[in-house]
Amino acid sequence: MTENAFAWFIDRHLAEGRGARPVFHDAWRAVDYAGLRAEASRFGTALLGSGIRREQRIVLILQDSVDFPVAF
Repeated sequence: MTENAFAWFIDRHLAEGRGARPVFHDAWRAVDYAGLRAEASRFGTALLGSGIRREQRIVLILQDSVDFPVAF
């Protein structure tokens, strides 16, 4: 099975019991691994719902915030 970046950067930490561990923070909020997974999943679902498909390129214009790792 080929793993993707989502599995490496998020899922393995959840599998190893670090779901509640803070992973990113900015001036407005912090997110742990479980929250990062939930937000990234919602973002991916929203992209698919808008017609964006796998392997299509998009432009992300984001401030230096928790939103960047969520979108990445």
